[in-house]
Amino acid sequence: MAIYYGDGSNSSAGRLIQTVVNTSNLTSSIAQVASSPVSSGITTNITPKSTSSNFLITFAGFSMHNNNGAGNEGIKIYCYAQINGSGNFNNVLNNFAVSSHVTVSWVDFPGEFTVFCPNSAVSYTSGQYVTFAPYYRKGDGSNSNNGQYFHHTGGSGNGTQMQTIIREIAA
Repeated sequence: MAIYYGDGSNSSAGRLIQTVVNTSNLTSSIAQVASSPVSSGITTNITPKSTSSNFLITFAGFSMHNNNGAGNEGIKIYCYAQINGSGNFNNVLNNFAVSSHVTVSWVDFPGEFTVFCPNSAVSYTSGQYVTFAPYYRKGDGSNSNNGQYFHHTGGSGNGTQMQTIIREIAA
């Protein structure tokens, strides 16, 4: 679904140009043993109306999971982007967006974060689309050597609806 707020021409800085919303039905856990960021497999595309736009991306509705006893005590989550469906996905922040860590028994955390992606973090031309995706990896804990759960259905149940909301903002 896309909501358009004008054609983007003659827009002042900070003006919302368009919003794209993608709903993903999460019916199974998303987990891997990951020392480096790996894709959650959830992607959302936007075709910018302007080549100088910034983006505000919200990911909400997943269930992060940590379990000290099972060795997956920490997780870091990132926002990556790819241009026009080719080439590598790249981290738009050059760091992680959120993280969690526990030293007690297992716990599920409601997953939600918002990232501001400046135009300088993605390089696209007119007519190309940008794909945004959450990535994740193990945290810094020395015992974080087992699977990390971007989304966990064990305690929270399956059938969660995750929303990705991308807002294109005039630079």
